[in-house]
Amino acid sequence: MIYERKVIGSSVEKQIITAMIVSTHFLSKVQPLINLDFFANDFAQIIGKWVLEYYSNYKKAPEANIQKIYEVNKNNIDKASADIVSTFLKKISSEYVDNQGTNDDYIYDNALNYFSRRDMELRSKKVLDLIAIGKDDEAAQILNQKTFLSKAIGGWENFFDKAKIINTFNEEEDINFIMPGALGEMIGPLQKGWLVGILGGFKIGKSFTMQEFMISALTQRKKVAVFNLEMSLNDCRKRFYNRINSENTEGSFLFPMFDCLKNQTGSCLYPYRNNKVILRASAKDPLEYNPAYAPCTHCRGEAGNKSYVPETYFQPITIKKPSIKSIVKNIRSFEKMYGNNLMYKVYPRYSASVDNIRESLDTLEFQEDFIPDVVVVDYADILRPGSGLRNAEPRHGIDDIWKNLAALAAERHCTVITASQGNRGSLKKVQKDEADIAEWIGKLGHVDIFGALNQTPVEKKKGVLRFSLLAHRHRDFNPMDNVIILQHLKTGQAHLDSEHAHQYYISVGE
Repeated sequence: MIYERKVIGSSVEKQIITAMIVSTHFLSKVQPLINLDFFANDFAQIIGKWVLEYYSNYKKAPEANIQKIYEVNKNNIDKASADIVSTFLKKISSEYVDNQGTNDDYIYDNALNYFSRRDMELRSKKVLDLIAIGKDDEAAQILNQKTFLSKAIGGWENFFDKAKIINTFNEEEDINFIMPGALGEMIGPLQKGWLVGILGGFKIGKSFTMQEFMISALTQRKKVAVFNLEMSLNDCRKRFYNRINSENTEGSFLFPMFDCLKNQTGSCLYPYRNNKVILRASAKDPLEYNPAYAPCTHCRGEAGNKSYVPETYFQPITIKKPSIKSIVKNIRSFEKMYGNNLMYKVYPRYSASVDNIRESLDTLEFQEDFIPDVVVVDYADILRPGSGLRNAEPRHGIDDIWKNLAALAAERHCTVITASQGNRGSLKKVQKDEADIAEWIGKLGHVDIFGALNQTPVEKKKGVLRFSLLAHRHRDFNPMDNVIILQHLKTGQAHLDSEHAHQYYISVGE
C-alpha cells in the first residue's frame, strides 16, 4: 500500500500561525515565502500580518508579546474576527508553557506544501481571469513567475550560503532532547530525524527504558506520542503514573545508590572519608546492607580523579501509601510544569503496521493539533510488516518495519524510539553484541543509535542495569563501554542515577 498524507487547510494554517508566534527559527525560514493571501482564513491573515510586522522590527518571534499586540490592534478589526483571534491566542497560551517550541521542520514542510497549493490556486484564478479578457501575455507572465516559494520547493540548496553555514554549527537548533547524567553523555544529544533502537532480553526492562526516554523528552517540554503493542491502556497509565508519582507504592525498600569500592573495602586513605566500617574484602564478595556502614562518593565527578571506583550500595526508604488526592495533585503538578504533551495509543500485538502509525499521527495532528517531537513504539518487532510482505520470509518483514520507522523519523522530523528482542543466546551473556540481535541483523543499518541493556542476576538483585552502544551513526563509541543505571522497578523508577562504568566490576555470581 502506498501511504498518502491528506492536507487539511485550516489545520495547517493553525500550525503555521502557531509556529510563527512561538518560534523565531521557524519564522525566519518561512517569512520570505509568505504571501498573506496564501491564508484562506481571516484570523490567520490578521495574526500573520501582526507577526510579520513584529519580526520586521525585532527579528524574532513575538511569543508572549502577541497578546499585547492583540490588545493594541483589536479595535481595528471587526468584533467577530477579534473574538476568533482572542480564542486562538488563549488556546496557544494554555498549550505552550515557557520555552516550549514546535516541531519547526515538520511544520515548515507542511507550510511549503500548503503554500504551493494555495499559490497554484491563486495563480490559476488570475490566469483564467486574464485569459477571459484576452490578456494572454500577462497570463503567461504569471504562470512563469519565479518566487522565493518556487525556489524553496525546488529542494536544491547552496552549500556556500552564509546563513546555512552558521546554522549548521548552531548545535542547539539540532538538539531534540538529552538523556540525564552519564547515560546522556554516552548517547549524546538526540536529534530529530533519528531512529533509536534498544536491544534487550526478556523482561530486562525495555519498556521501562523507553519510558525513561519519554520522561526525559517531556521534562524538556517536547511533545511525545506513544504507541504500545504490549500492554493495555490502563497498564500504560499505571506505569506512567507510578514513574512520576514515586510514592504510589507502600512499604520499606532498599533503593540502590552509588558508592565507591575503595570505601567498601577500606582501601581509601583520604582523610575526608567518614566511614570506618569495612563492608567486604573485594568486589567479588556479596554486597549486603549494613546499617553501620556509610557510603562515600566524595571523589565522584571530579575531573581526572581516578580514585573513585564506581560501586553501588543501598539506601533504606519507607514509603507510605498516598491518597488519591495526593496522586492527582502530583500528576497535575507535572503537567503544569512541563505541559500537556503526552498522547498514547494502544494496538493489539501484530495488528498495526508503520502505515497505521502514520495514519494515527495524521489523525492526532488534525483532530488535536498535536505534532510530536518524539514517537515511542513499544516495540518494533511486534509490528506488522507492510501488506506486500506479510507472507514473505520473516527477515524481509522485519527489515521493512525498521526501514519504515527510519523513514517515519525523517518524514515527521521527530526522534523515533523503539526496541528489539534479543535472541536466545543473549539471555545469559554478560555483555550483548551485534550477534545478539534477533531475526535480522540488518536492523543496525537503519538506526542512528542502537543501545543494549545488559544485566546479570546479581546486578538485577542490586538494582543495576548496564547500557552499552552497538551502533552510533554520528559519533565514535566503544561497544565494550557501559553506563551503570540504578533502578528500583518495584516503585516504577527505571533511572535513579547513572555513572560511567570505568573500573566497575561486573558481578556474575554469588
